[in-house]
Amino acid sequence: QGRPGQGRSGQVIIAAYTHVCVDMGSPPPTLQETQELLVVGKDRGPTLLSRHGVPLAAAIAYGTASVVATLSNKALLSSWQFDCIFSLLLLQNALTALLLHLASQTRYRQPLRLNFALDGESAFRLVAPVSVLSLLNVLCGMWALKLSSVPIYQTLKRMSPLPAMLLDALLRRKAFSLRIRVSVLTVCAGAFVAGCGDLDRNVLGYLLAAASCVLQALYLVLAARADDELALGAQGLLYYSSLLALPLLVAPAVLLGEASRLAAYDHWREPAFGATLALTLAIGASLQLLLFWCTLVTSAVTTLIVGNLKAVTTTLLGFWLFGRVRLQWFGLAGVLINTLGGIMYSVFKFRESNNSRAG
Repeated sequence: QGRPGQGRSGQVIIAAYTHVCVDMGSPPPTLQETQELLVVGKDRGPTLLSRHGVPLAAAIAYGTASVVATLSNKALLSSWQFDCIFSLLLLQNALTALLLHLASQTRYRQPLRLNFALDGESAFRLVAPVSVLSLLNVLCGMWALKLSSVPIYQTLKRMSPLPAMLLDALLRRKAFSLRIRVSVLTVCAGAFVAGCGDLDRNVLGYLLAAASCVLQALYLVLAARADDELALGAQGLLYYSSLLALPLLVAPAVLLGEASRLAAYDHWREPAFGATLALTLAIGASLQLLLFWCTLVTSAVTTLIVGNLKAVTTTLLGFWLFGRVRLQWFGLAGVLINTLGGIMYSVFKFRESNNSRAG
């Protein structure tokens, strides 16, 4: 087995839906928990239309929060020209840590996997890189979202499986099925065509989105290794990563003079801005818990469906809410091809996961 964590750290694409359920400020589940979540409800199938209200409420809550997370960040960064990103992430991480701490004191700590504890001097060495990569991923993603339209941003972020597959092939020399390779190539081809048809092309935004995809893959590797040695789970890693992120965010916020920019910001007294800011912070802090709740009370298939519906809905609303998106006809075709590839990838990964488990 080699070093601790070596077995799972390379399995960076085992998740059937990781790339469609990750949103700004919310790192994905660790790989072991993703595998466990894929098993939840496997004998039940999709329970989205259950006659009981809880599964439907969970699916609606997660899907709505996922859509709002991207759109509220875009509104805050672009429409309101709020550029104090380090201060925003500082508040969001503080709220995330507080929410997880409070939730861990309730009777839901076991079903939501909130029974975590951090012991040992090596914990900082393992969790700190995860926190740094998570922060860099979110920062790159937020700047990419600020510089690009929502449809183009969604298209670029769907390429996340590509660097994950490359890392998996490098670390484990893993070969991938033809349909997986075709689906990922479809995603990338759609992104390329969409980029060529984008009349408001922002090269820096494209590069930042690509960097975010790579950082997400690296995050998965280090998060798996940390989870192997510490057994914290996704929620524990998120909790301690949020705590460690606080001092890392304070320094650049001070050095970049965000305090003075916040004091001079013109829109503090506008209710619409206050509502957008509060919504962004609340959704960013609670999205991870909503993801776990949705999968645990429905099924992984339902979460997969909701994730894809979220991506399509966000893309469509992005066309409508933030002014005219200037795409040539083949750019729009690229967005559609990219979306189709993302759906294909999710379905194929889920089927392969079930087949390997049944075998």
